[in-house]
Amino acid sequence: MAANTITLRSSDGEEFIVDELVAMESQTIRHVIEDTGAENGIPLTEVNSKILSKVIEYCKKHVDAERAAAACSASTSADEELEERNEDFDQDTLSRFIELKNWALKWELKRWDKDFIKVDITTLFDLVLVRNL
Repeated sequence: MAANTITLRSSDGEEFIVDELVAMESQTIRHVIEDTGAENGIPLTEVNSKILSKVIEYCKKHVDAERAAAACSASTSADEELEERNEDFDQDTLSRFIELKNWALKWELKRWDKDFIKVDITTLFDLVLVRNL
């Protein structure tokens, strides 16, 4: 199934074609899509291409992390995990293993978030200004 895409247009005219789920991470963009649709793209007149690319990078990482967590939870019932690993774990051990996998995914995302904001002060300021985008 092909994902729907949305075109986001920066203040300096650059167009970014992104997965709809990535675009919907932004509440502002979500409201535009829900209220008026996005057939002709969404102009973001207050955001230049440098910052918009960073926002998209952030949103994409978070969508990917949500997908990974959902896949981990959905596909790792105890029986499936036992078959997949071909190991002799009891249910309690396996449940703890699944919890640990989910914790590791969350920890990795938090670490990524910390690294993401290691930018120059101007970029950080611009990201703060568009955080509600």
